[in-house]
Amino acid sequence: MAKIELEKLSKDFGRFRAVDGVDLEIQDGEFMVFVGPSGCGKTTTLNMIAGFERPSAGAVRIGGRVVNDMEPGERDLGMVFQSLALFPHMTVFDNIAFGLRVKKTGEGEVRARVQAVTATMKIAPLLSKRPGQLSGGEAQRVALARTVVNNPSAFLMDEPLSSLDAKLRVEMRTELKRLHTTLGSTFIYVTHDQAEAMTMADRIAVMKDGRVQQVGEPLDIYNDPVNMFVAGFFGVPSMNFIHGRLEARGGSLAFASASLLCPLDGKGARPDLAGRAVNLGVRPENIRIVEGGDAGSGAVNLIEPLGDETLVHIESGGNVPLITKVESTHHVRPGEKVSFEFKRGQVVLFDAGTQDRIRL
Repeated sequence: MAKIELEKLSKDFGRFRAVDGVDLEIQDGEFMVFVGPSGCGKTTTLNMIAGFERPSAGAVRIGGRVVNDMEPGERDLGMVFQSLALFPHMTVFDNIAFGLRVKKTGEGEVRARVQAVTATMKIAPLLSKRPGQLSGGEAQRVALARTVVNNPSAFLMDEPLSSLDAKLRVEMRTELKRLHTTLGSTFIYVTHDQAEAMTMADRIAVMKDGRVQQVGEPLDIYNDPVNMFVAGFFGVPSMNFIHGRLEARGGSLAFASASLLCPLDGKGARPDLAGRAVNLGVRPENIRIVEGGDAGSGAVNLIEPLGDETLVHIESGGNVPLITKVESTHHVRPGEKVSFEFKRGQVVLFDAGTQDRIRL
């Protein structure tokens, strides 16, 4: 296992800065996920850790040692790519054993290690098959086994599940989490899928424009975002944002927009905040459709039944669109007029200019 440290890590491609001063510590045995939209710098950061890209500035440390000038093969890291790159003319056994044989490992040890890892990955019956005879999930397990068998100090994974269908992705997320628990090794996983990040990570590093926006445990990222980008990136559907102002009302603060009013219970009326332009954020599960709701009202313009719950799209006054989640037994119809309220203590505020979180 290995602790991996990134210190002011940057990467330039000509005049374009792909990674901009990343500082991050990844602990021994941690499952760290880099998540963000395409072009945010997550894969470039992973490639600098792996040694495939040389940093323009900063340092990569593995086990306390700077490895900037070390070749990829000298870093004792295992890499799993988006493209599985299995050798089509080799059996599963030979694909998994390939790296060990390159290192001139004795054939008896090769056989023992391949049998051990295939038992762990539940692919022992596939050893005599070739990649063309495997399903997508089986091929993914073989690619993982080929990396695991070399017993690297850390595993680097670049969107390894992106080519699988939705059902297999869910199954493989579970397999990867189980594998991490079994091996106890350091995992660094790159994805643009926030569901993968939430379900697998010990901690998440959210990236945008080459910079780390927030690092934290999944529920901390979801419940306590530091800015509008992080708040909007996580959650399906994403957080609702409403533009308005803070007002002092009866000794406390309230959020007010053209058609909505949200008392901020227990928050004193700070003169420095009254009148400030803000965006209120509220997740769909924290909006309740109730008779006489004190936040606002509007018309239902779309419903999306999902089985266990229903998404309700509401067009409130001032053309503010909101999405809320209700139980499947809560029946509403398009065109119906409804009122709603926000769950107390479950709204967040962001500065309208900087989009950074405002903490009252």
